[in-house]
Amino acid sequence: AGSTIKNEEHTTNAAQEFDPNGYNVLYDKDGNIRVKGDFVNGSLFNGKVFHYDNNGLKSSIEIFTRGKSQGKLAPESNDQ
Repeated sequence: AGSTIKNEEHTTNAAQEFDPNGYNVLYDKDGNIRVKGDFVNGSLFNGKVFHYDNNGLKSSIEIFTRGKSQGKLAPESNDQ
């Protein structure tokens, strides 16, 4: 049951346009990194999705490989 991440709810920073077939870092409205990795046809192919709790603290990191979620990991304090 792999999920697909598309660039619909997140934005890139002003310095870099979203590349549907390349490396991107997407941020949420609070400036937190939400998605980081390589995209193919606008969907995350290899990378990480950062999940945050209601207080804005990183709660888990979801790993994507070949376009499919490999599951969530507990965040490490220095992992970005």
